[in-house]
Amino acid sequence: MKKTKKSNFQQLLFIVIGVFFLGVFFYFSNANTSRDITSRSRDYRDADHFVFDPKNFPTIGSSTEKDVYRLIGKDVDHRLTFRSPRKKTIKNTTFTYNKILNFEDLLYVHTTKQVGNVKMSSSSPLERIKIVVYVFDEKVVFFSALREIRPDFDSEFEITPQSKNLDENGSAWPGIEQDFRDYEAQ
Repeated sequence: MKKTKKSNFQQLLFIVIGVFFLGVFFYFSNANTSRDITSRSRDYRDADHFVFDPKNFPTIGSSTEKDVYRLIGKDVDHRLTFRSPRKKTIKNTTFTYNKILNFEDLLYVHTTKQVGNVKMSSSSPLERIKIVVYVFDEKVVFFSALREIRPDFDSEFEITPQSKNLDENGSAWPGIEQDFRDYEAQ
């Protein structure tokens, strides 16, 4: 049977459309880590980029990743997607996850003083906030929130009662180094 130009064109068109849809499917699948954020540099002059509201944290088991962005904000500091599920235990709670969303913020107090003819400016962090959300297949499976304050410049940071689900050492993201090593190795 002799092929015509029309049938060759139809086959080519079918292949192009198929490749396009496979590309779109891959782009939106969990296997695509190109939308991940492994680090983001913040400047102390940056405006607050997420909401820390202890009454509005995600609900484990029912909140979705989209809910997290609605509740906390879209400006995530780290987003790591793992190709295969991982297990973690924090405070006697074991869960499986394939994505980590991390939001961090520092509140600085700026001071300016005059020393002779020179104006001296400085800044120091007085509040640290970190929210870490673990997601498995678009559902929130665990989250931790850490809010620390310093009453004054000379004191150490203290964990506030608004903090939730921290590990025994007061960490919101225990095993962060291992998570990054595993992410880079995949």
